[in-house]
Amino acid sequence: MGRREKRESKKNVGSKLFIISIIILILIAAGLLAGKFLKKNNSNDSAINADEDVQDNIIEENGIKIFQGNDRPIAVVMENSTSDDWPQPGLQDAYLVYEMTVEGGLTKLMALYKGMSVDKIGYIRSARPYFIDYALENDAVLVHYGHSTAAANDEAALKIDYIDGLNLSSSDKTFTTVQGKTTGGAKRIVASTESIKAKM
Repeated sequence: MGRREKRESKKNVGSKLFIISIIILILIAAGLLAGKFLKKNNSNDSAINADEDVQDNIIEENGIKIFQGNDRPIAVVMENSTSDDWPQPGLQDAYLVYEMTVEGGLTKLMALYKGMSVDKIGYIRSARPYFIDYALENDAVLVHYGHSTAAANDEAALKIDYIDGLNLSSSDKTFTTVQGKTTGGAKRIVASTESIKAKM
């Protein structure tokens, strides 16, 4: 074999080695890219699954059951003016609570209940005209213990469904008095959802 042939042979071997090296580098690069892609997809799937788990937990913890049952909502007026009124029994079971300013800058609450049984709700106080607006908005039976003259006039004019503890006979068991006083030395009046529904 002559020198020229040897050079050609070495050149061919060098070219083949170069091509093989390039192919190996391409395969390694493809393998690395595929690994990154799979890792990214796995982490995305984990994040999606984690998000779904969190959403499931939120739904379970915060499930509001305002449309359970066929009963109408009950809207109960409660005192909320001073520490004598806190904590209000049964307030935590309401699905919606309005806080409204009354005369003298004090506040009262109107708590709405539906499709649940609550043993003690209170401390129930007198209604004002604006409570009627929100009770009508929710198609609720308004529950209170006394009312202002304006509220009494609106209840009659609007033919709203309401239960006023002051209008019930002394033998009626819808409302009961518990120990202690609320703002202004008023009695602590409570009722249950069952006793209220029995009057509806």
